[in-house]
Amino acid sequence: MQRHEDGSYPVSPLELFFDLIFAFAFTKLSMYLATELSWRHALETLILLATTVTAWSFTSWIATHVHVDDNRSAAWMMVVVALLGLFMNAMIPRAFTDSPWAFALPMLAIQLGRTLWCIVSMTDRLYRAHYARMMVWLITTTPLWLIGASSTAETRLAWWGGATAIELIGTWLAHPIPGHWLRSEQLEFDGEHMLERCRLFLMIALGEAVLSTGAAISNAGMSITTALVGTAALTGNIALFSLLFGAANRRVAAHIHMTHNPVRLTRHAMNTVMFVAAGLIAVAVANELIIHDPNHTHEPGITMLLFGGPALIVASIGLYQKAVLKVRRHFEWMMAAALVASGLISCYLPPGWQLFVSTLLLVLIAWGENKGGRNSKSIGTT
Repeated sequence: MQRHEDGSYPVSPLELFFDLIFAFAFTKLSMYLATELSWRHALETLILLATTVTAWSFTSWIATHVHVDDNRSAAWMMVVVALLGLFMNAMIPRAFTDSPWAFALPMLAIQLGRTLWCIVSMTDRLYRAHYARMMVWLITTTPLWLIGASSTAETRLAWWGGATAIELIGTWLAHPIPGHWLRSEQLEFDGEHMLERCRLFLMIALGEAVLSTGAAISNAGMSITTALVGTAALTGNIALFSLLFGAANRRVAAHIHMTHNPVRLTRHAMNTVMFVAAGLIAVAVANELIIHDPNHTHEPGITMLLFGGPALIVASIGLYQKAVLKVRRHFEWMMAAALVASGLISCYLPPGWQLFVSTLLLVLIAWGENKGGRNSKSIGTT
């Protein structure tokens, strides 16, 4: 595969094909959350989201490390994961009802099988040791997934929630075991390629918000009200695009060429992707429900999605820059707090008016973020 001039590899067609499987997952997750706005349903959606994003991120990480187009064995591994992922994602709406095994078994096959492939196939001793530690974490949580699948729907949330929490902790800590930690500065990695994979994945998630807006407009039928709220929803999506792929993205892209630890930078990126994806799904569902009925009676769940989703996205952008660039980004934290406060203040307005408030705030935040980005100084190495 042809390298770029800076030594990085372009994203391959196989990797793009793999991403399509998870475009399907975002559609299913949005549909699942929209069916019932309750705390339990939201927690179930978060568990399913964390599981699917983990399947994508770990596989994409491996494909980046081995340059999947140059490695036939890795390419076949990725194809098998895509096949299993298709069945896993198809069962998202039924994982907590009548088909838990149809979701859990493909997911476990992905996690355990892919990690075993790494232990056997990796040539780098440090990477093999890392994936061996990861396997310990996965074996620890496997019984929780199996018990949850065999339990009643009422108790499944607790078992699978516990498994997800343990796996997320392992991911954030890079799967340590006593006496053995990942020393990422010793590892070679194409950080720019993995950052591009994360950007494309978030573009897919943002695309779900756009598609949900379009589908809702189509189902609602054209009217002045539909045109107004539809325009507001799409404007909010454009503002989110500007936030995700504007100044903050340029800061990190510039930093990746100077960092001595690309593994650390991209690990933080993968962790951030999960939070941003959750926020984008919340926005997609809120837009869809509001366009369907902009004058709906007060619904706290819609307000939480409409303002909480963007607040999570903005806060995640700020936290990522603090962790990677070692700079304090007070702007993002202040704007996330402003979104939450605006949601509380406007919660008794009709949802259509709440959408206008949220969109106005997002436009102002995107303008402020990108204006500040043009005036920011370059960041040093880490």
